[in-house]
Amino acid sequence: MSVNRASEVWKEIKPFAMRDLSALIDDSKSGNESDELYAIILYDESAQKLRYYSAIQTGLQAALAAAASGDIIFLPAKRIQNIGASYTAGSELSSGAITVTSSGGEMVSGLDAGSLYAIASTGGPWNNGIGGLYYSIKISDNGGANWVEYANSGWVEYNESLGNNKQLFFRPSGSSILVRVADSGAFHDNTGSLGYSLKTATAIYPMSIPVGVEVVGLGENCILDGGIENNGMLTNVKVIGEITGTGSFHAFDSNSALKTNRQVISDLATGTSPFEIASTTLNTNLNADLLDGKHVSEIISQGIPKINAIGTVTHTSGNVTIIDNALHNGFPGACILADGTIIAVYRAATDHNSVNGSIKSKSSTDLGATWGAESTIYTHATLDARDPSLTRLRNGNLVLSVKLYNWALSKADYCVVLISTNNGSTWGSAISVGEAFTSYGGCSAPVIEASDGVLYLATFGLDTGDTYEYARLTKSEDGGTTWADIGIISKSASRHYQEPNLIILSNGELFCILRSNTTDHFYLCRSADGGSNWTTPVDLFSAGGRPGITRLSNGALFLCYRQKSIAGDHTVYRISLDNGFNWGSEQVLDTSGIMAYSAVVEKNAGSFGVVFAVQQSTSNSDIFFTNFISSSDFVPSLHGSTHQSGGTDAIKIDDLSAPDDNTDLDASTTKHGLMKKFPGGTTNFLRADGSFAAPPGGAGTGDVVGPSSAIDNHLAVFDGVTGKLIKDGGAIPAGSSTDGWTAAGETWTYNSADDPVFVIDVDSDVTGKYWPGMRVKFTQSTGGTKYGIIHAVGAFASSKTPITVYMGTDYDLVNEAISSPFWSVVKAPFGFPLDPAKWTVEVINTGTNDQANPTQNQWYNIGSISIVAPIGIWKFSYQLSTQANDASSLGLRQQVSLSTSNNSVSDANLTVNVGISSGTVQQISIYRERSVVLSSKTTFYLITMTATSGLDNLRIGSVGAASPTIIRAESVYL
Repeated sequence: MSVNRASEVWKEIKPFAMRDLSALIDDSKSGNESDELYAIILYDESAQKLRYYSAIQTGLQAALAAAASGDIIFLPAKRIQNIGASYTAGSELSSGAITVTSSGGEMVSGLDAGSLYAIASTGGPWNNGIGGLYYSIKISDNGGANWVEYANSGWVEYNESLGNNKQLFFRPSGSSILVRVADSGAFHDNTGSLGYSLKTATAIYPMSIPVGVEVVGLGENCILDGGIENNGMLTNVKVIGEITGTGSFHAFDSNSALKTNRQVISDLATGTSPFEIASTTLNTNLNADLLDGKHVSEIISQGIPKINAIGTVTHTSGNVTIIDNALHNGFPGACILADGTIIAVYRAATDHNSVNGSIKSKSSTDLGATWGAESTIYTHATLDARDPSLTRLRNGNLVLSVKLYNWALSKADYCVVLISTNNGSTWGSAISVGEAFTSYGGCSAPVIEASDGVLYLATFGLDTGDTYEYARLTKSEDGGTTWADIGIISKSASRHYQEPNLIILSNGELFCILRSNTTDHFYLCRSADGGSNWTTPVDLFSAGGRPGITRLSNGALFLCYRQKSIAGDHTVYRISLDNGFNWGSEQVLDTSGIMAYSAVVEKNAGSFGVVFAVQQSTSNSDIFFTNFISSSDFVPSLHGSTHQSGGTDAIKIDDLSAPDDNTDLDASTTKHGLMKKFPGGTTNFLRADGSFAAPPGGAGTGDVVGPSSAIDNHLAVFDGVTGKLIKDGGAIPAGSSTDGWTAAGETWTYNSADDPVFVIDVDSDVTGKYWPGMRVKFTQSTGGTKYGIIHAVGAFASSKTPITVYMGTDYDLVNEAISSPFWSVVKAPFGFPLDPAKWTVEVINTGTNDQANPTQNQWYNIGSISIVAPIGIWKFSYQLSTQANDASSLGLRQQVSLSTSNNSVSDANLTVNVGISSGTVQQISIYRERSVVLSSKTTFYLITMTATSGLDNLRIGSVGAASPTIIRAESVYL
């Protein structure tokens, strides 16, 4: 196990440890010792993943079941009763039943294989200073008739000379990992010169540790004690301690315990120095090699992203009331304008579950100190408008996203966006977001804008026949006017994924936090390709409500949410300083009622505000504003510490400063982190030993000697022998150019035509030379110079290779001689046309195409609209205005798809479902796109159907030429 691997292990289990173990510790300290408190870690060695089970009896049962299926289980020291022989050991347990022994203490385990890690936690009343307490570990294979004590072969036991205290460790046979299993409250350094004693803290006890063993401590107040057995000789031992609160990582130097070639690495947190030797500073009497420059840099770099470093964000003010009346005002969103005006939007209704919700807004012109009059932005005639979110785009437009809820059906119906081009003074019509859910869908998140101007909106909903809601992603490339579904963010067969909220990280990665009311946890997934693919969701921690996630300008992630495990469902927040891999401890923001969602506005680089709702009852909720400050950077340092780099060169880390122009540093005086000054005069090179030297001069083996002869139009290359002569001949053939084109050097002839693709025969085997996507150009008597894109390369046969070339809209291959053939692998070789329209097959229909009295669930190719695409990879897209009519005000449901069949769906990802719950006319604009691989020429049909029985009319192209129906197939290779 490497240091990095241990760090990854801690990242994976830290959120659980900080939640459940802290509760376990607090319960123990209060004297409420329970027989059902357990901390369980599973390590799946084949997958190299740890699995955590919560500290309750049901968690123990689940853990044992998992162990029987191939995982490894660790049960830390704690009273376990009534287990008996009811659990049969699995493949990873030793054998037989796991049962309990109370001989001298309380401990049970059935471990004997695999590599394990243990969470160490602060001691409780079961070992609070009881000098004679120890844990006995026994395994019975026959229900308790006979017992085998594991004191060797996998167990390391330390029997302190002062009494019957024992320290127990688990080291699986053949493993290099030593893991502390139980703390008996022994005197930690009683035999060492420091005389240090600590009974109640958790320790990692390195005793006679072999060379190469790594001691891994995960938990609070991890202590590396050097004064144990043989002076605690630690040879080649790496120790990783995770510090929480103000705890320290203790590296005791008793009797020169820390010897050569060791590393002591501590993940920094707030509080005292991570190194302690009988005090809170790093004393200079440590072995000089303990911390050299490399290890100091590791300490600092490991400190940056760690938990508890939340001093970068500070809550600075009480709550300012935005709205407080007799209504239910909740689910706020917010943004800040260029002039500093803050706009808060929220849903106002008579009740949390009422049907009359409308979207209101209030503004503040003094950064949240006071708030103006309320105004109404949006109201739906029949549906509850709720969960508004507000985004200001880089062009100044505001985008409001709203979920429409149908209380008659007890489900979200769909979501809409509204756009304002005048800072919210007026708003455009509601635009339906084209979703791909077949039952229902909605949104509860703000629109986010990528650096290229693409807008993203995360949605969630349910497909017909499914049990669990899931999350999808939509995007708009025209400022929010039309929307296209990208695909699934995350879907599960065992839990809901709801209310997904997105941000874009500094590296361009999409970052999504999802809520699940199945587990009352938050989950995290990421996408590095614009939302096409997502990582498997990672369980973060217990949480409720919409995940209000924001990336601040200093890089910190601020997450505000409702913590359901706290009585009252209060408003809390967390901070992450490493793009969400680790999260700070939970901080309480408000306890006056149930948190009803939040939004964040960053006022400037050093401060931000949180708009949040607090629900007092189902009929009353109020909106508040509160302020935070945030530092611009987080750079941890070792205050008051000294750094030993050998000899008398002791440098205070905090006091390092750069040299000025008069500082002459040489190899003997240069400090860590400082670059020595180059001597003036001639050009010099810095040598490995820190000295400077001039380059060799004159004739000699270091010189470059010109060739005696060469080949025209070839690039000279070195011969690779002594003297580094330039050899005759070269590497680049004649005819190469800098315009991006390479002469083919073959004979190309006409084969066949199927406009807009054509087949050219090449007189040699070029199956390893040409590839789909490469550009070609050539000349014919008719039409002159022509350009194309290779879409397919055939098999070499009969002394020729056929290549299929797409010639776009401007060029045709005619049946005559082909001269001057060239090829290129670059995107834009000189002269090649890059206008996408030239490489797109397009069909435009300006008619109004009707189907009267459509049959329910029957697909129609109204107007016989279709497109033919040749072989290749194509980005298909279609846009249209669709309309459904019924005089009796039915629920108008319509689906549209682009399909290879004229009466059924061939690809659900090219299908859109739209509709309204009731009305006489539904008119919606639709846009959809998807890349499709075609192995042959294929016809695609624009089809539509209704899920409503008795509908009067379906229409494709509801406004005719004013908004034509367009189908496009653009070559992906462009």
